[in-house]
Amino acid sequence: MPIKTRHNLSRLDIAKLINKKFSLSIKYSERLINDIFNLITDEAIKFRKVKVKDFGVFKLSKKNSREGRNPKTSEYFEIKSRNILNFKTSKKLNNKLNK
Repeated sequence: MPIKTRHNLSRLDIAKLINKKFSLSIKYSERLINDIFNLITDEAIKFRKVKVKDFGVFKLSKKNSREGRNPKTSEYFEIKSRNILNFKTSKKLNNKLNK
């Protein structure tokens, strides 16, 4: 079986899939997708953790500052601390992915 190439899925792609599957307008589907992503983002900022049952957990974590190096110039610089959003799949989703 040939290996599939990487496919990036945009919000518009998801909206089009919702449009096909549920016969909702593209505009409404786009608003729905944007609202879902905004909700997850806002809740992660507020509570640092968002659990979606049978799907997974989005968790906000802080990365400490560290020293980085430009490989071209060998110049060292500080990479500032920042927040990142991690995602861990639920056991149910993990089992489905590994069937």
